[in-house]
Amino acid sequence: MGLIPDDPRQQKAVGAIAVSLVVLYFANSLWYSGAMEAVEADEARVESMVSQNRAAQALAIREGQDTEERMVLYERHIAQLEKLIPESTEVPELLETLTLLGREVGVTVDLVRPQAPVPGDFYDEQTIDMRVFGEFHDVGRFLARIASHDRIITASDVQLELFVDPTGSLGYDAPVEVTFRIQTFLVPDPEEGTP
Repeated sequence: MGLIPDDPRQQKAVGAIAVSLVVLYFANSLWYSGAMEAVEADEARVESMVSQNRAAQALAIREGQDTEERMVLYERHIAQLEKLIPESTEVPELLETLTLLGREVGVTVDLVRPQAPVPGDFYDEQTIDMRVFGEFHDVGRFLARIASHDRIITASDVQLELFVDPTGSLGYDAPVEVTFRIQTFLVPDPEEGTP
């Protein structure tokens, strides 16, 4: 007895089975190769994503350390800047200092009128209206001393007029009257914000 049966019906059945197996083999090979290509593509994509994720983690660690260092540096800068900003309780001392600066350079401080502080997000703005009498160059030195004070103070709205001293008691040869406004920022009083 051979592999091929003698009966024609059995031969057809064996042939059909053989053809079915061959078709099944090729169909499976085609499906399997397509599936393998998809699996390989997915594996390559996963490897690429893992590599990108590792690179992103390394960058995040490096940037995180850099961010912390920058934050410490910024906090140091802010602390130094806040030393230049007076606290709200220092305003009377600041006004006294301005009056003494005027005397040192030879001007008469006639008016010192602080306005109400204007609250800001981080600092309050303090405006002070001033009027002084004196020689032109002395007034210029006074304004320069204000600008170079160890606190942040700016003079603005400067108006200059000749001053006539009817009594001559001030002792100036050619006096000028200068009105101006100085502005500074204040560290707000923490107790003012609490109810």
